[in-house]
Amino acid sequence: HEAHEAGLESMLDRFRHNIIARNAEGDLTFKVSASVGHSIFSPEEPKTLDELVREADVAMYEDKRKRHHRP
Repeated sequence: HEAHEAGLESMLDRFRHNIIARNAEGDLTFKVSASVGHSIFSPEEPKTLDELVREADVAMYEDKRKRHHRP
């Protein structure tokens, strides 16, 4: 489970970096942004699809809240 989380965080860091780099090119009349939420399925602790989607949705809104409340 921890290995999946670490891999996911690494992927999200690259994703965010690529968005920042794309916006820095300055050739667009708008800024690209994305809010990301995730949930990991574990056979040891199974959850329904609804539960997984709900967790991902909560995580997405938390990500959005953190980004919009940066100093």
